[in-house]
Amino acid sequence: MEDRNKVKRCSSQSAKNKMIVDILMNRPSDIRDTLLEALSNSDHDYSELIDRIRKSTADNSLKMKTSEIHECTIRLQKNYHMIVQQMSSLESVIDELISEDVLSLDDTSEIMSKTSRSEQVRELIGKIRHTSTYEKFLLALRQDSVNAQLAEALDRTEVSEMEKLSHTA
Repeated sequence: MEDRNKVKRCSSQSAKNKMIVDILMNRPSDIRDTLLEALSNSDHDYSELIDRIRKSTADNSLKMKTSEIHECTIRLQKNYHMIVQQMSSLESVIDELISEDVLSLDDTSEIMSKTSRSEQVRELIGKIRHTSTYEKFLLALRQDSVNAQLAEALDRTEVSEMEKLSHTA
């Protein structure tokens, strides 16, 4: 339901499509397989889209280890409240992430369209999905002293094997 509401809030069909793909690409592979099967069984020819999704899935699995993804995600989750409450210089973090090709201008528009600062930070955190983007996020945080303390807290956050295992289940 939450995902459906996010998609409905998108301003254009293109933004809705992007949101749906982003949501599905961050779910377990069986959900992507279900989408691919539905597209294959459709009356329309989605062969190009199916190929792109399969290639993207293969590329992503080659780029990152599951344990690394989960460790970054767990660190963000464990420090989520602190990040939302204490992040300063949101604009400079966003600017840095744009210059590092982590965020697009559309991503920035989505973030800045939120009405409160905490909602903007939540939206930003939601865009940090891979080890490489997490590392760039930490570098962007280190650009100012308050945010640098947040980066250090993220670095110091312990992630147990049990947390990793429960996160993959």
